[in-house]
Amino acid sequence: MSYSYFFPSPPDRIKSPKILDLRMALSQIYKEHQNNLANVIKADREHAKEEARTAVSAAIDVLHDAVNVQVSEAFQLQRNLESESRRLETLALDFVKQSRLWLDLVNQFNDALKELGDIENWSKIIAKDARSIVGTVQRVSGVLEEESLGSSSVELKETGPPSMPRKSMSTDRDRLTSASHILRINVYTFVYKTLFYKYYDTLQHYYLITDNSMPLH
Repeated sequence: MSYSYFFPSPPDRIKSPKILDLRMALSQIYKEHQNNLANVIKADREHAKEEARTAVSAAIDVLHDAVNVQVSEAFQLQRNLESESRRLETLALDFVKQSRLWLDLVNQFNDALKELGDIENWSKIIAKDARSIVGTVQRVSGVLEEESLGSSSVELKETGPPSMPRKSMSTDRDRLTSASHILRINVYTFVYKTLFYKYYDTLQHYYLITDNSMPLH
C-alpha cells in the first residue's frame, strides 16, 4: 500500500488561495500564541526563580544570623569564663598568702602565750625564792635577837641592870628589823621590776606581730 492510500491528497478546492491564506493566518496565530505562551512561561519561571532565590537568600541570612549569634554568645561566655577563672586564681593565691600570714600570726601568738606562761611560772619561782629568803632572814634575825636577849640577860644577872647595854640591845634589834624590811623591800622590788620589764617586752612583741600601735597608757 502506498502513502496516498492512508493520507490521500486534499482536493483541489483546499489548494485555493483563500484557503492557503487562512491556513497561513492560523499558523501565524498559532505561532504567536506559542511565542506568547513561551514568554509567559519564561516570565513565570524567572519570577519563580527570583522568588526562590530571594527565599533561599533570606533563609541563609536567618541561619547565618542564628549561627553567628550562637557563636558570638559562646565566644562571649568563653571569654567570661576565662576572666572569671583568672580572677578566681588570683583570689585563691591571695587567700593562700593571707592564710599563711594568719598561720604565722597564730604561731607567734602561741609563742607569746607560751612566754607569758613561762613568765608566770618564773614569777612563781621567784616569789617562792623571795619568800624563802625573807623567811630565812626573819629566822636569822629572830635567832640573833634571841642571842642578844640571852647575852643581855646574862650580863644583867652578873653586873646588874646598866642602862647602856639595854639601849644597845634595842638598837641592834631595830637594826635587824630594819635590815629585814629593807631586804624584803629590795627583793620584792627586784621581782616586780623583772616581771614588769618581761611583761612589757612581751606586750611589745605582741603588738609588733599584730601590726597594732602599743598604747602609751
